[in-house]
Amino acid sequence: EMLRVANKGVISFINLGHYKARMQLFFGGRMPRTKTLPYHWYDTPNIHLATIYDFRELCAEKNIDITHEIPLSGSDNNTLASLWANLLASTCIFVIKKA
Repeated sequence: EMLRVANKGVISFINLGHYKARMQLFFGGRMPRTKTLPYHWYDTPNIHLATIYDFRELCAEKNIDITHEIPLSGSDNNTLASLWANLLASTCIFVIKKA
């Protein structure tokens, strides 16, 4: 929807594929609650929960180019998050444009 009115857009979201969220879901069997996702699944202001892989796939399906991807680990060192974004980035920022 953003690219309907603009040539570029910036999107950020909490990565549900982050290892801490995965561990909570695997070991606890419940939707995760983390520092970046502190709400219960039924009371979240987030409209859609997704992983970085999910967002990349959506962009490919919708013919949207990702020009910049900035994975953030929640600490000062984002080097590892850059290498394994879907597993180690708690949040990610994307710059997108019409293909």
